[in-house]
Amino acid sequence: MIILYIPFSRDEAGDLPSGVALWKTNHRISSQERLKVIYHQDDYSPDLVSPESKVYIVAHGYEEKPTVVANCAEASKAIFLDMETVTKRFEYDLLVIAPCIATVHTYFCGSQKNNYERASTFQTQWLRSEQAPIYYYAGNLAAPDRNGFFWAQSDSEYVPLTRCCHTLTSTSIDEEEAPKRDNIKMEKVSAMSAHRHEKKRENFFTQAKKNRQDLIALYRNIDESTPPVSCSL
Repeated sequence: MIILYIPFSRDEAGDLPSGVALWKTNHRISSQERLKVIYHQDDYSPDLVSPESKVYIVAHGYEEKPTVVANCAEASKAIFLDMETVTKRFEYDLLVIAPCIATVHTYFCGSQKNNYERASTFQTQWLRSEQAPIYYYAGNLAAPDRNGFFWAQSDSEYVPLTRCCHTLTSTSIDEEEAPKRDNIKMEKVSAMSAHRHEKKRENFFTQAKKNRQDLIALYRNIDESTPPVSCSL
């Protein structure tokens, strides 16, 4: 299964949805593999996520801003996130499916040097980095074509993406560090779980209030549209 993860909420996704839509369209033409799109703060069913999933973190990379990624190709309209924030959102949004993640692809445009720095920061911050390799790329990236092939523009020519792909291997944790990391991981997981639970609770009551207001408005409209019944004695 392929997961396209957008580290921006749907209302702050900029021009990323258009690229994701093209990716989905071409993927449906060329592959039977399941594909799912997850934005920051999305609610989704973890039961629908397959084991051994490949996750692509999709955002814009700017060559002159090597420590951040953006939601828009036009800098004047873009919202920028540093990689620490991207990692925090990734962990929060994908916490419930973390055991299903086999590989992570930091899918940003940029030079090998800049994207190495971005991927390395992600690896350092991600508490499950020992579980999965992280791939990063060099060049200008795009959605796969209608035949399912990935291409990158490098040195003014288009080349197969495999020629621009680089790997950060899974990190190894020494015996002394492992217990400390496990404790941090458990604390972080507990905090994120509590936050997600509280967020769902808030959403439930917000929706219930909206439903109640809609129902009141509906009855009010019905009352106003019903002619009075005359009664004579």
